[in-house]
Amino acid sequence: MKVIEYKVEGKGGASVCEDGLVVTPSHCAVIDGSTSKSPRSVHPTLRNGRYCMQLVSRAIGQLPPQATRDEVIDLLTEAVRAEYRSRGLSADRLRQHPEERLTCSVAVYSCHHRQLWMIGDCQALVAGTVYSVRDPQEELLARRRAQFIAQALDEGTPPEVFREPSDPGRAIILPDLVAKTRRQNQTYAVIDGFPVYRAGVQTLALPARTEVVLATDGYPRLWPTLAETEDYLQQVLQADPLCIRRHPATKGVYARQVSFDDRTYLRFSTG
Repeated sequence: MKVIEYKVEGKGGASVCEDGLVVTPSHCAVIDGSTSKSPRSVHPTLRNGRYCMQLVSRAIGQLPPQATRDEVIDLLTEAVRAEYRSRGLSADRLRQHPEERLTCSVAVYSCHHRQLWMIGDCQALVAGTVYSVRDPQEELLARRRAQFIAQALDEGTPPEVFREPSDPGRAIILPDLVAKTRRQNQTYAVIDGFPVYRAGVQTLALPARTEVVLATDGYPRLWPTLAETEDYLQQVLQADPLCIRRHPATKGVYARQVSFDDRTYLRFSTG
């Protein structure tokens, strides 16, 4: 495996970025910590998404080189579950309130198995084909937010109202985003310390000497190079900073932020 180029950038700065990147001699991965949907945090100073990303990043750095897909899933899950135990958190409480869990999506490439394992909202570009694991309900909620904001703008509401974290458009879909967490690891897969919904994990066998791009969902579209992918993102952000037309999303580009989401891009060759 040979890394060609990469980038990690937080929408609001490095100190609060919930995305991560890991490269070891045996594995590489991009991690996307899920935006918190509850005021309760596991860590006293870090939001759940960032803390989960850090825990999973460390676990990936310690993976046995020949670990299978299921072994990797179990090891990453245990890294989060162990944190719950160490902090005395009730498994019953977290089972009933999944919005309070440490949650992340991850795409992991294994050099030994020459396989890519995609768990949750992440994407890959292999030989010109884009692979993604997206939750259809989240896309529906993004369109609902977009419709609400478009109507409000037509009625004269200043766009600046929707450029703050108090964004009324996100507020109307937040209850549904919280409710959606009840389906995680029931109908879609994530790493959250609970048994992973294996049917939702996408596995790709990759040929030798192939260039691969892994990315989080902070990029609306993947291209073969970082420059092309960044250029397309900037076009989208300039044309539609509220993220309601060209790329409907569950949140837009808020004031003092550089994008609608954290983003990570990794391009490598399988060797």
